[in-house]
Amino acid sequence: MAILLNNNSASGNAEWQKALASQLPGMPVYTYPNIPDPEAVRYALVWNHPKGDLKRYPNLRSILSLGAGMEHLLSDPELPEVPLVSLGDPAMAREMSNYALYWVMNAHRHYPQYRNQQNNQYWQPLDVTPAERFNVVVLGLGRIACEVARTVQQAGFDVKAWDFKPKSAEGIDTYSSTEALPALLKPVDVVICCLALNSRSEQLINAAFLKLMPRKSHLVNISRGAIVDENALLQALDKVQISSAALDVFSAEPLPKESRLWRHPKVAITPHIAGPTQPETAVKVIATNILRMEQGELPEPVFDRSRGM
Repeated sequence: MAILLNNNSASGNAEWQKALASQLPGMPVYTYPNIPDPEAVRYALVWNHPKGDLKRYPNLRSILSLGAGMEHLLSDPELPEVPLVSLGDPAMAREMSNYALYWVMNAHRHYPQYRNQQNNQYWQPLDVTPAERFNVVVLGLGRIACEVARTVQQAGFDVKAWDFKPKSAEGIDTYSSTEALPALLKPVDVVICCLALNSRSEQLINAAFLKLMPRKSHLVNISRGAIVDENALLQALDKVQISSAALDVFSAEPLPKESRLWRHPKVAITPHIAGPTQPETAVKVIATNILRMEQGELPEPVFDRSRGM
């Protein structure tokens, strides 16, 4: 019995190996592509793994994503029919929620304007809408989206959440279907995108969507870049259809140097760091799931393949 590990990132696998050795002592870890015994592999811990490779392991029991997204797995046409487990790390959800709250507060309290005033040595307090009348819409009702909605709500803001299909979240007003978007977006101050990337969500935030948002509003994207039509966003910002955008994810990463997003004065860019995956906390969740499966139980959360891409 062994674990296949492929973090496929600049940070490499060393931290993951150390954390796995601490949580699952005695269980061999094969770091891709060095797999001495493919038949021994029961669990694959991967991110952006080469398509077609996972079918090589005849005794594979489960594939565990080393990130919140699953599209890197679902795009593999030869993906084995074993349970897919997304990374339900509470630490990651907390980090993403704090990131989103920062940008909500940034917009609510006019901090960019105050920075400009400081540069011009200009002293002028600005009017602030009461937090309970500052409207935030969270796109998505998955685990992370719900955590984001609750965190922003607990800070005193008026929060609503939307998804394609009806879902519920304790203490949050929820909405569904694209038909609900015009009324939901008409009074919005901040839209926070937490949707999974699939065929429904790709390019959801396009020119038509952005026209539904008022000029005062702001966009925050912490999910996947392909959900936003970046050209339409630039045009909306140029025409002052919306006020600003804070983007942590992009259709191409790293963001190409020629992208106009880098230079746009109304765009804030971070390099996909809203919810960093920390091996120390993530491996505790992963190890719990592996031990559950070794005892014949199901891991959590199992991804519903019927959602597809």
